[in-house]
Amino acid sequence: MRWAFLSLTLMVTLTACRKDPGAGPPVDGSGPVPCVPLPEQPPQGWNLWPVQPYLWAPRWNPDDPNEFLVLQHNPDLTSKLWRYHLITQELDLVIEANFLKPAEWGADGWILINTGWPANIFKIKANGDSLTQLTFDGNKFGGAWSYDFQKIVYYHMHNSTRVMDKDGVFLQELPNGGGYNPGFSTWSHPLYIANPASGLYIVDPYEGIPMFLIFAPDIGNYSGCAFVNDLDHIVWAYNDGLHNTSISTTQTVVIEETCDSEAYHDVDCHRMNNK
Repeated sequence: MRWAFLSLTLMVTLTACRKDPGAGPPVDGSGPVPCVPLPEQPPQGWNLWPVQPYLWAPRWNPDDPNEFLVLQHNPDLTSKLWRYHLITQELDLVIEANFLKPAEWGADGWILINTGWPANIFKIKANGDSLTQLTFDGNKFGGAWSYDFQKIVYYHMHNSTRVMDKDGVFLQELPNGGGYNPGFSTWSHPLYIANPASGLYIVDPYEGIPMFLIFAPDIGNYSGCAFVNDLDHIVWAYNDGLHNTSISTTQTVVIEETCDSEAYHDVDCHRMNNK
């Protein structure tokens, strides 16, 4: 089983290869590297200083399990959104902008993007055409497709989480935030939004009541999750490795161990084949 993910060393890797315990993510596809834990954390915590430019937020094309998006973050705070095909090895630029949150690839070639200030949500075709603004009053963050790609959930300042249709028409506000955390949550399940925060939990967005699969309120550094296509498992990233948790049993399996100095930063799972 394979996934698309990024490590905190910010190198893209495409296969979750098994490693000996204590090994970190591959670098440039060259295999395991020693995972030397950081020393004791200072009182104010650690600061992550990624080498510029870096790559982040891989997202699969739901219509093609061999194509994905990746963002290239540049020192001037702009980002380039690329799409890459594993078979043809074609790399194409979709758009360059100041991305606030990851892009999200939906059906029929449409991609959600959250850019600029005053912070609005747009959609654009994967070939770079048909840029369409969906929100207009600013302070909109994130943007995630529903399981059927007909709705979009997003966060508005003042602690308001909202849902609009795929054309930007406001539908409703969700109670208690609906479980949505911009940039980290996923709605790729017909019933739930998953959120890796204070552990891992799922929420029926229309009820807004979290059901914790893992409860760890004092632990941070959760950084993304994705539903597996059986809809009973969630893969998620934390600084000690990649994990797979069952919704029905809450049992968690470690896919690959890492440590706090070499850890995966994001994860996406293709619903067709679990790549």
